[in-house]
Amino acid sequence: MDFSVLDYCNIDEITDGIEQLHGFENAARRHLPASIAAYDRRGAWEQDGARSMADWLSMRLGLSLATARRLLAMSHALERLPALAAAFEAGELSWDKLRACVEIADEETDGQIASEAKALSVAHLQASARRKRVMAEVPSVHGQRSLHLGAETPSGAMRVSGWLLPRSGPC
Repeated sequence: MDFSVLDYCNIDEITDGIEQLHGFENAARRHLPASIAAYDRRGAWEQDGARSMADWLSMRLGLSLATARRLLAMSHALERLPALAAAFEAGELSWDKLRACVEIADEETDGQIASEAKALSVAHLQASARRKRVMAEVPSVHGQRSLHLGAETPSGAMRVSGWLLPRSGPC
């Protein structure tokens, strides 16, 4: 395609084009996770000799293993969160908002979060997701809190070591 035609468009036309293309991209992106979840449910990745679906995605799509794992988790989450999936496919949520929402939502809050997320910033949703992750870690970390004071040295210095709970807000 000859993109130089954009030089002749006015700003409103380019703005409309960007928004429409973003919507098309989201609609296409919605089909990818659905296909990934279906492929994983069938265990089809084993036929290619992969150790896991994430490994298969990494090999076949050229993704890092971390990206493949996030995409796989997103794929399965969207099966449980139909309101978020529909809002994303309709172009009402960006990929970044969707990623944060999937961390926050569950089957009971899916509709409410899908509705509220439209008006919230990505930063707000990411902060909520961070808080939820930290709160999920608190019970396992809570028992690990400790403070140890070492013996005083001849110079008067004392060794202090320990473990504290992580911060629950943004840094």
